[in-house]
Amino acid sequence: MTSSAVFFAHSHPDEPIPGSKWQRLNVHLREAAALAEGFAREASATGGQSDFSRLPQAARCAGLVHDLGKYTPEFQHRIRGAPEGVVHSLQGAKLAAREKALDVAMVIAGHHAGIPSLVPLNETLVSTSHDPDGLWPTAIQDLPELKTTVFPCVPSELIEDWLRAEVSIRMLFSCLVDADYLNTEHHLEPPKAAQRAQIPLTPARRLETLLAEIEGLAKQCPEGTVKETRRQVLDACLAAAEQPPGFFSLTVPTGGGKTLSSMAFSLRHAEEYGLRRIVYVLPYLNIIEQNSRVLRDVLGNAPVLEHHSLADGGYGVTNDMPPETPRHALAAENWDSPLVVTTSVQFFESLFANRPAACRKLHRIPRSVVVLDECQTLPTGLLDPILTMLTELVEHYSVSVVFCTATQPAFRQRRGFDCGIPAEKVREIVTDNRTLFRVMQRTEVRWETTESTPWDRIAARMAECRQVLTIVNLRSHARELYGRMSELRPHGTFHLSTDLCPAHRLGRLDEIRRRLNEGRECRVIATQLVEAGVDIDFPAVLRAVGPLDSVAQAAGRCNREGRLVDELGQPRKGIVTVFLPENHRVPGGVYKLATDKTLALINDSISRTGTGPNLHDPAVYEDYFRRLYVDTDLDAFDLQRTRDSPRRRLDFPEVAARFKLIPANTTPVTVEYDSTARELIDRLRLAIGRLGMAPRQLMRSLQQYQVQRWPADFEADQQLGRVDPLSDNVWLWIGPYDDTLGVGITAGDRGPLSPEDLIQ
Repeated sequence: MTSSAVFFAHSHPDEPIPGSKWQRLNVHLREAAALAEGFAREASATGGQSDFSRLPQAARCAGLVHDLGKYTPEFQHRIRGAPEGVVHSLQGAKLAAREKALDVAMVIAGHHAGIPSLVPLNETLVSTSHDPDGLWPTAIQDLPELKTTVFPCVPSELIEDWLRAEVSIRMLFSCLVDADYLNTEHHLEPPKAAQRAQIPLTPARRLETLLAEIEGLAKQCPEGTVKETRRQVLDACLAAAEQPPGFFSLTVPTGGGKTLSSMAFSLRHAEEYGLRRIVYVLPYLNIIEQNSRVLRDVLGNAPVLEHHSLADGGYGVTNDMPPETPRHALAAENWDSPLVVTTSVQFFESLFANRPAACRKLHRIPRSVVVLDECQTLPTGLLDPILTMLTELVEHYSVSVVFCTATQPAFRQRRGFDCGIPAEKVREIVTDNRTLFRVMQRTEVRWETTESTPWDRIAARMAECRQVLTIVNLRSHARELYGRMSELRPHGTFHLSTDLCPAHRLGRLDEIRRRLNEGRECRVIATQLVEAGVDIDFPAVLRAVGPLDSVAQAAGRCNREGRLVDELGQPRKGIVTVFLPENHRVPGGVYKLATDKTLALINDSISRTGTGPNLHDPAVYEDYFRRLYVDTDLDAFDLQRTRDSPRRRLDFPEVAARFKLIPANTTPVTVEYDSTARELIDRLRLAIGRLGMAPRQLMRSLQQYQVQRWPADFEADQQLGRVDPLSDNVWLWIGPYDDTLGVGITAGDRGPLSPEDLIQ
């Protein structure tokens, strides 16, 4: 290449030879650098102790040299049609490493394939022949500002704190890859780029709208303890929002209005401290759609981005969702939306990821309010890395975290729980929550755990009730009890478990809600997937003994709105019965340990007081979680130990592989549940036949029709000819699919997916 040559970063599909539509390399590098620097500055606008304080400069440097290798003759031949692949990231990475900007080097090296591991990268940079020196005169002539570019050295505090360095590098990586993607999109697809309309949070205006909506809802609620409690919770949230950013806990009894009140806290807090985004994190797919609908009804469709494994273009799977819009579909790629409703999997796995697509959104998290709803569902085996990560976000990235639940876990630091958050740093929003729990007692809990109860007796109790919910621990127990009930009360009896695909479950829940609201017969037998956060209200609930927080969440489905009255029109309590079923078994692992701890706590309470633990006392859950965490490995996948090992520090691929909230040992099978599923499957067959692979977007759309099969079940499915391979790792269910029971159990019963497994 001569000194007068024109260097290109990207060709254009409309011009087979270089022309006006091809993007010049110096233009791409300048624009990507400006975008990356802007993302870092926006994230650190509040100043303070943010680790973004040096990242604007680092992000600009990364943007300027990330494609330095495109100045080689080999790449310029490649972009003009030469068949050989060309490495173009190592030159910039080697330059940054030589300038002691290790983090810049790592993100440049990984901006296509993912952040690499430090040790192999160092070996590669030492041995590689992709030296930047030969490119430097040409690059400076084409991009003169390179001559005066100063690479920021990695500060000593990051060198000494490897865990903190990991997060800092991911944030820098996020700024670079989002800038690179957006600038490339602007060049190749201008109409698509034009649809990325930014919507500011404008918290004061949205809070005004929210408070007006809450007031309207309150007028529809009858006078009584529920209405008064919700008012007190809202007032406490608005008052606490004026406190400085950090950790907060919102411990509110079920039905206390925590969804809207926590949103009011978030908006007021954002207004007070200049925060730019609210991220609402939920554990279960069957409640994320419910909560998103509530927020859309209150705040409108435009600001709410729903992002999870079943969302297609940012929306859920039910028919009453708004139509997909291009802006929401694009915002899902990098969370460029003022209010993000997402899942624990999407949120936390992104924070521990190393791939560009997963990390692209991370620079949107600083200066945000993160609400962790139903936080007791966070998997205990990952609590150490999760709490460490949250502390990092709070201390260095201007994030406020709200732990939100009726059964608050014991996340505060203490002896034997070193990974916890210092007690003085977690502020309770409702300071007198014990009083709230006491006045909100809408249930009477009966403990029948000293001897087992036959299924026939449970079925007979259900048959006597017009509306009743029974929650069991195993799929086989749910099926057995449903079989007994279908003989006694075949009409108005429903079964819910993970043997039903998500679209089926969501539709079934809508039908259950309709029958409850209309006062019709409704008897439901379910596994624990209906517990935390699911908005259903039964006059009676039976719960097979299990983890105490699950028992309490089940009780929260009883007399939720406090509408039960006796024959004289006076308020009465719903009845919650905790029973020990015949053939008592539960899923293994932490679920079994938690159940054993619960039984021990019940027995202790009965021996002391004559009755079981008081589910209306928040202190009970503190005691329970303390007992549980003492005997649980909070770093079950050796994530922290691996990250802190001198030989494995900054091993981003290994960290990403170890941090998985959903078990990898299940196999999804796709069910032809309805006409939409059949249409998607037909499109999948055509795509596989044409491309030889399953398109990612199509597979995401099909997730709402998939059932996860445990290894023993799947092996039996194959032997019985109930699954058909459409391609590698894509299986179609061709066995019987019962409209009531779903795919069924073909082998040993692992139980339902545990609460930790259900987080999606």
